[in-house]
Amino acid sequence: NPQGTLPLVVDLDLNAEVEAICTSLQPLAEKSSARLDAAVVSSLPRVIADKRNVRQMLLNLITNSIKHGGGPVRIKVTTGYELSGEVWVEVEDNGPGFSTTATGSGSSEKPARGAGQSRKAGLGLPLTSSLATANGARLDISSRPGGGVRARIVFGRDRASPARE
Repeated sequence: NPQGTLPLVVDLDLNAEVEAICTSLQPLAEKSSARLDAAVVSSLPRVIADKRNVRQMLLNLITNSIKHGGGPVRIKVTTGYELSGEVWVEVEDNGPGFSTTATGSGSSEKPARGAGQSRKAGLGLPLTSSLATANGARLDISSRPGGGVRARIVFGRDRASPARE
């Protein structure tokens, strides 16, 4: 790479990344009257991913919830894993939500009207979907107008490694 920015693909502690990003975004959340909480699972398998990409995905999803949550929104960031070996991080809010339509390259948003508010589309979700794909993961989004948004980045079992004590 001509600019010397090689990917930082590492054996990553997803819990540590979640806690660091949540701590850094806490002042923005408080300024926006949002409540931001993290709930991480102990003994979470580590993931093989580009550290900068993971941080960018988390920043995109959490700031989306803060900016478009519509006031005193609650945002919960959780980690977990499935018996199948998948490892995930999820950002869920109780904001106005939006309607989703799947496209070949990820998800797109359409504004939803709920309590006089709308959630506007931006570049965050398509970028997050692309970054997830580039890191062997996928972005799953569920929402319903007035019912909040849940966005989950799921790393396949081929990207998971045992947790370190």
